[in-house]
Amino acid sequence: MKKITALLAAMVLSLGLVSCGGSGSDTIKVGVLAPTSVFFGQMVVEGIQMAIAEVNEQGGILGKKVEAVIINDEDKADVGTLGLTKAIESDKIDVILGGVNSGVVLACMEVMAKYKKLWLGTGGASTKVVQNVKDDYEKYKYYFRVGTIDAALQG
Repeated sequence: MKKITALLAAMVLSLGLVSCGGSGSDTIKVGVLAPTSVFFGQMVVEGIQMAIAEVNEQGGILGKKVEAVIINDEDKADVGTLGLTKAIESDKIDVILGGVNSGVVLACMEVMAKYKKLWLGTGGASTKVVQNVKDDYEKYKYYFRVGTIDAALQG
């Protein structure tokens, strides 16, 4: 849990997101992209919520509380893109965490690029995800993959 907490805090601080926390807001909003109707998606959400609780118990990040905005992508690309767009436009999220299904991640990368939101990708292990960043870095430079890709898992 300490690794997740440290990673969350370091990500927000190192990229200067504290200054964009809802334009003067006392809260940093984290969009959590996951299929919450399945076990693995629930575990993603619970893990991030635990890390956020730990960060907030320690005073937040530079005095700002962290809040999760859950985006249930239902393991469907169209649902994920609509949910992510709503979270950015209406909920005013500052950063994206998660993403389980590679198809959902690939579709949502277009939304991320359009709105220039930092994304710490924890799933979506298709090599196409990181290949997008390599092939068009200017467009996809906001995506950071923190897990293993399929090619590495295939041994």
